[in-house]
Amino acid sequence: MALGDDVDSPEEEEMEVTVQEPSERDEDPERRLMEDSLFDIDLNMVPTVPDDDIEADEQVEGGDVSAVRVNGSAISLKSQKCAQSISTEYSATKAAFHIFKGNVGAAIFSLGSAFVQSGVVAGTVIITSLAVICVHCMLLLVHCKQSLDDPQIQTYGQVACAAFGRGGKHAVDVFIVITQLGFCCVYYQFASGMLHTIPILSGIPVGVWVGVMFPIATALTFLPNMNKLVPAAMFATFATMFALLVGYGYSIVTILSDGIDPKVAAVAGMSTWPMCVGKTISAFEGIGLVLPIENSMKDKPQFPSLLKKTFMIITTLYVTFGLFGYFAYATVLKGEFTEVLPKSDFLSSLIRLGMAIAILFTFPLQFFPASQIIEGWLFVRAKRYTLLQPHVKAAPDFFRKFELVWKNLLSRSAISMLLAMLAIVVSDMSTFLVLIGGIGGAALAVIIPPLLHLRLVIFNPKSTQKINYLVVAKDISLVVFGIVCGSLATFDSLKEMLTGEEVSDVTVTLIPM
Repeated sequence: MALGDDVDSPEEEEMEVTVQEPSERDEDPERRLMEDSLFDIDLNMVPTVPDDDIEADEQVEGGDVSAVRVNGSAISLKSQKCAQSISTEYSATKAAFHIFKGNVGAAIFSLGSAFVQSGVVAGTVIITSLAVICVHCMLLLVHCKQSLDDPQIQTYGQVACAAFGRGGKHAVDVFIVITQLGFCCVYYQFASGMLHTIPILSGIPVGVWVGVMFPIATALTFLPNMNKLVPAAMFATFATMFALLVGYGYSIVTILSDGIDPKVAAVAGMSTWPMCVGKTISAFEGIGLVLPIENSMKDKPQFPSLLKKTFMIITTLYVTFGLFGYFAYATVLKGEFTEVLPKSDFLSSLIRLGMAIAILFTFPLQFFPASQIIEGWLFVRAKRYTLLQPHVKAAPDFFRKFELVWKNLLSRSAISMLLAMLAIVVSDMSTFLVLIGGIGGAALAVIIPPLLHLRLVIFNPKSTQKINYLVVAKDISLVVFGIVCGSLATFDSLKEMLTGEEVSDVTVTLIPM
């Protein structure tokens, strides 16, 4: 019964009172501000982050919203319709662009070394197969969301919550934190490595560069509005594309002048394939963008076809860039492609400087989703002891918001410091990417979507369709495949980082071209 309707019976009146009873969430403004805030950020603002709710800070008469928070960033809006229009204006071209820039990032520079660990044939098959699997799992996630037929459910975490309750959402949260903070650590490593290899700056150790970047990157995470980083995000996208073009150029020139590297092989030993798998899954980092982009499209039925076509382009880029780098530098290519570029060349130095700056200023875009989740754990879901308790609910809004702000600043500073320290300790960025792919990437991109599909579509008690056991077998196979690949990649990367012994130095047997 709608609020304000006439009450015809005591039973109806009693029912209405029960529905309107305020919850603990309604009585606590701080909880309303923090709870369930993960990562559904406007795609015009952020190139690669996953999903979450948009909450109103205050409402006025008529249902208008004077301000909403997108992942904690205040955005002024005139009405709820204006808030909804943020995600309902994407053409196919714009959606394809967001898919592209959400997946093509710093991890692509590790794909050359992925071919070192797999070979030309095996590497091409692995990257192509994983692209097909990841796209299929993305479409499974979209199918799950559509099967719920609930306009309020629009994000990865919400779909997981619908399938497995709060436990499902918490699981997605954990893997998002691992993946996003892992990429942030890689950003510290990658940017500091870029600066260290510039000739005039090479005398400064990598650890010192991490220390220089730490206060800048941390200060950027304090920005109250992530929209201020839109130019930096666009600069990072174009800097990455320029670096890729120059990388193609250096590889082609080297191949034409020196020929194909003599260590190029058709197939490498299977013992190193998990490292290739881990790097590839890390490169396909955009599954969290799938539902926000699908929600934002004007022509939603066109999304599956658009996703497949865009990933054909992305996969072609991954395979060709990795192969050209492998053909040219197989002997010396151990980690990032940028490490083998000429160090005395002005153009390569310019690329390194541009990439370092771009990565530094896009650091908070990767950091913010994970920090929101952690702050929710620390300050909402856990039992809180604050300076304002036991009378925190009676405190003025100014003091309540001030307390929330300083707690967030402290938590973000601590997290950023831990990431910087980890970046100094773990010097091998390429191996660390494998670890991220093995733990967080495999779970989010391969394992969880089939489980959601089984729960919400195949074995949904409300479904009247007959169970297709071939689909059941396929989904279970994907889950097993993701667990096996993720476990092997995690084991090999941890072994290499802890022992310092490269798997490829011991177990690779090459089949010459």
